[in-house]
Amino acid sequence: YYPAGKLQVILVDDRSDDATGAIVDAAAARHPHVVALHTADLPANGLEAKARGVAHGFTRATGEWVFVTDADAAVHPLWIRHMLGRATPRTGMMGGTVVVDAEGAIGTIERISWGYTQLFSLGIAGWGLPFVCLGPNMAIRRSVYVEAGGLERATFRVAEDLALFTMVARRKMEVQCYADPETTAHLRPVPSARHLLSQQRRWLGGGAAQ
Repeated sequence: YYPAGKLQVILVDDRSDDATGAIVDAAAARHPHVVALHTADLPANGLEAKARGVAHGFTRATGEWVFVTDADAAVHPLWIRHMLGRATPRTGMMGGTVVVDAEGAIGTIERISWGYTQLFSLGIAGWGLPFVCLGPNMAIRRSVYVEAGGLERATFRVAEDLALFTMVARRKMEVQCYADPETTAHLRPVPSARHLLSQQRRWLGGGAAQ
Protein backbone atom coordinates (compact mmCIF):
# COMPACT_ATOMS: atom_id res chain seq x y z
CA TYR A 1 0.00 0.00 0.00
CA TYR A 2 1.10 3.58 -0.60
CA PRO A 3 1.35 5.67 2.59
CA ALA A 4 -1.80 7.75 3.01
CA GLY A 5 0.28 10.66 4.27
CA LYS A 6 2.01 10.86 0.89
CA LEU A 7 -1.11 10.22 -1.16
CA GLN A 8 -3.67 12.67 -2.48
CA VAL A 9 -6.84 11.16 -3.95
CA ILE A 10 -8.93 13.45 -6.16
CA LEU A 11 -12.42 12.22 -7.01
CA VAL A 12 -14.13 14.15 -9.80
CA ASP A 13 -17.88 13.99 -10.30
CA ASP A 14 -18.47 15.03 -13.91
CA ARG A 15 -22.13 16.05 -14.00
CA SER A 16 -23.42 12.63 -12.99
CA ASP A 17 -27.16 12.04 -12.64
CA ASP A 18 -26.89 9.33 -9.98
CA ALA A 19 -25.44 9.17 -6.45
CA THR A 20 -21.83 9.77 -7.55
CA GLY A 21 -21.70 13.32 -6.22
CA ALA A 22 -22.86 12.27 -2.76
CA ILE A 23 -20.46 9.31 -2.75
CA VAL A 24 -17.36 11.40 -3.51
CA ASP A 25 -18.41 14.04 -0.98
CA ALA A 26 -18.83 11.38 1.71
CA ALA A 27 -15.40 9.91 0.90
CA ALA A 28 -13.77 13.33 1.23
CA ALA A 29 -15.53 13.92 4.54
CA ARG A 30 -14.18 10.63 5.94
CA HIS A 31 -10.60 10.84 4.69
CA PRO A 32 -8.37 13.94 4.95
CA HIS A 33 -6.27 12.95 1.91
CA VAL A 34 -9.35 12.70 -0.35
CA VAL A 35 -10.58 15.72 -2.34
CA ALA A 36 -14.04 15.81 -3.93
CA LEU A 37 -14.56 17.97 -7.03
CA HIS A 38 -17.61 18.64 -9.20
CA THR A 39 -17.61 19.97 -12.75
CA ALA A 40 -21.26 21.05 -12.81
CA ASP A 41 -20.48 24.68 -12.01
CA LEU A 42 -17.34 25.01 -14.13
CA PRO A 43 -17.38 27.61 -16.91
CA ALA A 44 -17.13 26.25 -20.44
CA ASN A 45 -13.49 25.58 -21.38
CA GLY A 46 -13.87 23.63 -24.60
CA LEU A 47 -13.35 20.27 -22.89
CA GLU A 48 -15.87 17.46 -22.65
CA ALA A 49 -16.39 14.19 -20.81
CA LYS A 50 -13.28 12.72 -19.16
CA ALA A 51 -10.99 15.48 -20.42
CA ARG A 52 -13.04 18.01 -18.45
CA GLY A 53 -12.78 15.92 -15.30
CA VAL A 54 -9.05 15.30 -15.68
CA ALA A 55 -8.35 19.00 -16.23
CA HIS A 56 -10.40 19.90 -13.15
CA GLY A 57 -8.51 17.35 -11.08
CA PHE A 58 -5.17 18.82 -12.11
CA THR A 59 -6.18 22.19 -10.66
CA ARG A 60 -6.01 20.63 -7.18
CA ALA A 61 -3.21 18.10 -7.68
CA THR A 62 -0.05 18.83 -5.69
CA GLY A 63 2.17 15.79 -6.28
CA GLU A 64 4.75 15.41 -9.03
CA TRP A 65 3.04 12.29 -10.37
CA VAL A 66 -0.68 12.29 -11.20
CA PHE A 67 -2.33 8.90 -11.74
CA VAL A 68 -5.49 8.68 -13.82
CA THR A 69 -8.12 5.97 -13.87
CA ASP A 70 -11.84 5.65 -14.57
CA ALA A 71 -14.96 5.21 -12.45
CA ASP A 72 -15.54 1.76 -13.95
CA ALA A 73 -11.96 0.61 -13.28
CA ALA A 74 -10.49 -1.18 -10.27
CA VAL A 75 -6.74 -1.01 -9.59
CA HIS A 76 -4.51 -3.16 -7.39
CA PRO A 77 -3.70 -1.89 -3.85
CA LEU A 78 -0.01 -1.81 -4.88
CA TRP A 79 -0.73 -0.02 -8.19
CA ILE A 80 1.02 3.25 -7.39
CA ARG A 81 3.95 1.66 -5.56
CA HIS A 82 4.73 -0.71 -8.45
CA MET A 83 4.38 2.02 -11.08
CA LEU A 84 6.54 4.58 -9.29
CA GLY A 85 9.12 1.98 -8.29
CA ARG A 86 10.44 1.84 -11.87
CA ALA A 87 10.23 5.49 -12.84
CA THR A 88 13.46 7.29 -13.71
CA PRO A 89 14.19 11.03 -13.94
CA ARG A 90 13.59 10.73 -17.71
CA THR A 91 10.17 9.08 -17.33
CA GLY A 92 7.37 11.45 -18.30
CA MET A 93 4.49 8.99 -18.54
CA MET A 94 3.79 5.45 -17.41
CA GLY A 95 0.92 3.06 -17.79
CA GLY A 96 -0.24 -0.49 -17.27
CA THR A 97 -2.46 -3.04 -18.91
CA VAL A 98 -6.25 -3.10 -18.93
CA VAL A 99 -8.46 -6.20 -18.68
CA VAL A 100 -12.22 -6.09 -19.19
CA ASP A 101 -14.44 -8.41 -17.16
CA ALA A 102 -15.86 -10.86 -19.70
CA GLU A 103 -19.51 -10.57 -18.73
CA GLY A 104 -21.86 -11.57 -21.54
CA ALA A 105 -21.29 -11.18 -25.27
CA ILE A 106 -20.52 -7.44 -25.10
CA GLY A 107 -18.01 -7.87 -22.31
CA THR A 108 -16.28 -10.68 -24.20
CA ILE A 109 -16.04 -8.64 -27.40
CA GLU A 110 -14.72 -5.63 -25.50
CA ARG A 111 -12.19 -7.79 -23.66
CA ILE A 112 -10.86 -9.15 -26.98
CA SER A 113 -10.74 -5.62 -28.42
CA TRP A 114 -8.71 -4.28 -25.50
CA GLY A 115 -6.38 -7.27 -25.70
CA TYR A 116 -5.74 -6.75 -29.41
CA THR A 117 -5.08 -3.03 -28.92
CA GLN A 118 -2.53 -3.71 -26.19
CA LEU A 119 -0.50 -6.00 -28.43
CA PHE A 120 0.65 -2.79 -30.10
CA SER A 121 1.17 -0.67 -26.99
CA LEU A 122 3.07 -3.33 -25.06
CA GLY A 123 5.00 -4.46 -28.11
CA ILE A 124 6.18 -1.00 -29.06
CA ALA A 125 6.96 -0.16 -25.44
CA GLY A 126 9.02 -3.35 -25.28
CA TRP A 127 11.20 -2.01 -28.09
CA GLY A 128 11.78 1.16 -26.10
CA LEU A 129 9.66 3.27 -28.44
CA PRO A 130 7.07 5.77 -27.18
CA PHE A 131 3.42 4.78 -27.35
CA VAL A 132 0.35 6.32 -25.79
CA CYS A 133 -0.68 4.73 -22.49
CA LEU A 134 -4.26 3.66 -21.88
CA GLY A 135 -6.65 6.18 -20.35
CA PRO A 136 -7.97 4.02 -17.48
CA ASN A 137 -4.44 3.15 -16.30
CA MET A 138 -1.84 5.85 -16.71
CA ALA A 139 0.23 8.50 -14.93
CA ILE A 140 1.94 11.69 -16.08
CA ARG A 141 4.34 14.09 -14.41
CA ARG A 142 2.44 17.14 -13.23
CA SER A 143 5.36 19.40 -14.22
CA VAL A 144 5.04 18.21 -17.84
CA TYR A 145 1.30 18.89 -17.80
CA VAL A 146 1.68 22.35 -16.28
CA GLU A 147 4.47 23.35 -18.65
CA ALA A 148 2.30 22.34 -21.62
CA GLY A 149 -0.53 24.56 -20.40
CA GLY A 150 -2.90 21.73 -19.54
CA LEU A 151 -5.60 20.07 -21.60
CA GLU A 152 -7.27 23.43 -22.12
CA ARG A 153 -4.41 24.41 -24.44
CA ALA A 154 -4.00 21.02 -26.09
CA THR A 155 -5.17 20.47 -29.64
CA PHE A 156 -7.10 17.22 -29.76
CA ARG A 157 -10.48 15.96 -30.86
CA VAL A 158 -10.57 12.28 -29.87
CA ALA A 159 -8.98 11.28 -26.58
CA GLU A 160 -7.39 12.99 -23.62
CA ASP A 161 -4.83 10.21 -23.16
CA LEU A 162 -3.41 10.95 -26.62
CA ALA A 163 -3.23 14.65 -25.74
CA LEU A 164 -1.35 13.86 -22.52
CA PHE A 165 1.03 11.56 -24.42
CA THR A 166 1.75 14.38 -26.89
CA MET A 167 2.81 16.63 -24.00
CA VAL A 168 5.37 14.02 -22.92
CA ALA A 169 6.60 13.32 -26.45
CA ARG A 170 7.23 17.02 -27.08
CA ARG A 171 9.43 17.10 -23.99
CA LYS A 172 11.30 14.08 -25.42
CA MET A 173 10.74 12.18 -22.19
CA GLU A 174 10.32 8.43 -21.86
CA VAL A 175 7.05 6.52 -21.78
CA GLN A 176 7.01 3.25 -19.83
CA CYS A 177 4.35 0.55 -20.04
CA TYR A 178 4.07 -2.35 -17.59
CA ALA A 179 2.30 -5.71 -17.64
CA ASP A 180 2.16 -7.01 -14.08
CA PRO A 181 -0.79 -8.08 -11.89
CA GLU A 182 -0.10 -5.05 -9.68
CA THR A 183 -0.17 -2.61 -12.62
CA THR A 184 -3.26 -4.04 -14.33
CA ALA A 185 -6.61 -2.25 -14.17
CA HIS A 186 -9.81 -4.29 -14.37
CA LEU A 187 -12.73 -2.66 -16.18
CA ARG A 188 -16.44 -3.23 -16.08
CA PRO A 189 -17.75 -3.80 -19.64
CA VAL A 190 -19.67 -1.05 -21.42
CA PRO A 191 -23.43 -1.29 -20.84
CA SER A 192 -24.64 -1.76 -24.42
CA ALA A 193 -23.70 -2.48 -28.03
CA ARG A 194 -24.25 1.20 -28.81
CA HIS A 195 -21.62 2.19 -26.25
CA LEU A 196 -19.25 -0.43 -27.65
CA LEU A 197 -19.60 0.93 -31.20
CA SER A 198 -19.03 4.47 -29.95
CA GLN A 199 -15.90 3.31 -28.13
CA GLN A 200 -14.51 1.61 -31.24
CA ARG A 201 -15.09 4.73 -33.34
CA ARG A 202 -13.14 6.82 -30.83
CA TRP A 203 -10.28 4.34 -30.87
CA LEU A 204 -10.11 4.33 -34.66
CA GLY A 205 -10.07 8.13 -34.64
CA GLY A 206 -7.33 8.17 -32.03
CA GLY A 207 -5.25 5.66 -33.97
CA ALA A 208 -5.56 7.72 -37.12
CA ALA A 209 -4.56 10.87 -35.21
CA GLN A 210 -1.49 9.19 -33.79
